[in-house]
Order: sequence, then structure tokens, then C-alpha cells
Amino acid sequence: MATNNDVPLKKRITLSFQQLSEGAARLNRASDDLAVAIEPLDAAFRLLNLGLTAWYKYDVDEDDSGEFWEHYVGYAKVDGKWGLALSEVTGTDIEMTDEHDNKEWLFNDAPRQMRVEAIPHIPSLLDKLVHEVNNAAASLEEKAAIARDVVSTIDAVTRKKPVTK
Repeated sequence: MATNNDVPLKKRITLSFQQLSEGAARLNRASDDLAVAIEPLDAAFRLLNLGLTAWYKYDVDEDDSGEFWEHYVGYAKVDGKWGLALSEVTGTDIEMTDEHDNKEWLFNDAPRQMRVEAIPHIPSLLDKLVHEVNNAAASLEEKAAIARDVVSTIDAVTRKKPVTK
């Protein structure tokens, strides 16, 4: 059986580059298919007009020196546009100092590998969004009741006081 070392260098480079070209075309088609497949979810989120951010952490790692990274799938406003998003947090956590860098992308703008890894975690993000939306709605309902009480009290006070010119 011939090994790569038995093939003349020019032929080996030519064959490898042809295979690379075919693989890249396939990879790009698959990436485009993923972008098209995810767009209806993004469109559905836009129709909901949530206006709140939620992130689900789906991967994390840390080495012995304290360097870490975390990957999140979420719904957030990135570069002024709401949508399905991905985030990577990297940094150092040494002696209680927490230095980190946070990068966020709309889903289809994120690195390809992150998009692939995030797909299975979208159902968990949906669960988190349900929780966050219900909490936000309850809080807003409570605050609206307080605001109505404040306005009602101020209205009652101002009606009793004569208006002077």
C-alpha cells in the first residue's frame, strides 16, 4: 500500500488541494443550510417582541493556570439587533481576580464550530426564555400596580390643593 510519502510532492499537493476544495464547497453548503434552517426561529422570536436577554451556558472549560472559556446560546440584542445569539467568555480567574473578555454574535455571524455545537442546546434556551419571560411579566405587573398607586395618591393630593397662578 502506497503512503503519502510515496506519492510525488506535486501530485500529492494537487490531490490534497482538490480534496480540500471539494470539502470546503460541501462545508459551505452545509453552513448555508444551517443558516436557512435557523432563520424561521429567529423570525418567530422577532414576532414575539420579547425585549429581554437570556443566555444558556452549554459548555465550559478551565485549565490548571486559571484560563477559562464558556460558551452560551441566547436571545439578546447584538450590535443593535435582537436575535438568536452566541457568546464566548474567555479569561483568567486567578486569586479571585476575574478578568474576562466577552464576545457576542448573532447566531449566523458566530464562528461555524460554535453554531454547530449550540444547536442541541436551543431547547434548553427556550426553557430558560419561558422562565425569564414569566418572571419579567410578574415583576412588571407588580411594578405597574405600584405605579398606579403612586399616580392615584399624587392625583388625590393635587385635587385637594388649590391651583395657584
